Amino acid sequence: MDKNTFVKKLFLSLPPMDQHDLEVSLDRLETLHPHVNKDVLLAAHDVRACVNTSNDNDAAKSSQLMSLLRRLQEKRDKFYASKQNVEHRLIGSETSKDGTKSMHLQTYLCQLDAPNARSGSWVASWQILVVSERECQLSGSVEIHSRYAEQTNVHMQATRTFPEQSLNTEQQTVNSKVADEQISHEKQLAVTIVDAIWDMEEELFADLQRMFDKVDDSLKRIRRILPITKTKFKWDSATSKHVKLLNESGSLHK
Repeated sequence: MDKNTFVKKLFLSLPPMDQHDLEVSLDRLETLHPHVNKDVLLAAHDVRACVNTSNDNDAAKSSQLMSLLRRLQEKRDKFYASKQNVEHRLIGSETSKDGTKSMHLQTYLCQLDAPNARSGSWVASWQILVVSERECQLSGSVEIHSRYAEQTNVHMQATRTFPEQSLNTEQQTVNSKVADEQISHEKQLAVTIVDAIWDMEEELFADLQRMFDKVDDSLKRIRRILPITKTKFKWDSATSKHVKLLNESGSLHK
């Protein structure tokens, strides 16, 4: 692996951060690796974070891709409307070769919680191979990165890959009135794809929740709230006091 690839991979592995911390990180990387191209790194970061680029032109997208993006955006807007400090973005692209159409979706969710010294991101990438107006192949992956930094620097990173599966609308009601609106094959396939994506992401979230439930009690005992002051126990201060007492106790026995 060459240096440029290593630095890019290192930069993209960092947890989500605000613009100031992002610029500080770039400056430090530039100090360590003078050959690094900050513009290239920022461009790679923007792609990962689904920041709109000059190539993201809605006018050039097909009605099928736009229908899919709208459906997924509506579902995410509804789900994350009540969440605090959460940003969520979505981009999509499509290609056509030898009569075969494929679409790519990428979603980015980020939470920055500075008062509690924590942050996290969820990056999902989905590939859709359109077989017919009623059928497609769906596969994808999700990358999660969370960080807790209150008097520590703890990271959790996880990746889940979803193997290719076939989706179709044969069992759905197509071209019939649903909520006073004509639903075309194209729109119905978009509904089917978004529902499948949502189900897989919910499955991953449920697995993570079960994992956290198992360790939640232990973590609370380690980092507990003091009953009177209602503040978190300061381990660094407590350790210093214990060391001081041990040193004083040792000096008394000399």
